[in-house]
Amino acid sequence: MTRQMPGIGALSEWDGVVHLELFGSAAGSKFIPDSSDIDFLVELTARTRGFSRPAIN
Repeated sequence: MTRQMPGIGALSEWDGVVHLELFGSAAGSKFIPDSSDIDFLVELTARTRGFSRPAIN
């Protein structure tokens, strides 16, 4: 079963993002929307100095 999380896909569209992975409880059946955190592994291009865009709501 694939779960849709609004806004997650938009992260991969940021300039400099080469690879984006979701892991931890958010990637499995133990995710609780009101209390779980969301863990990401992000690979950026060498020219990317960091995130300069506001957080996604």
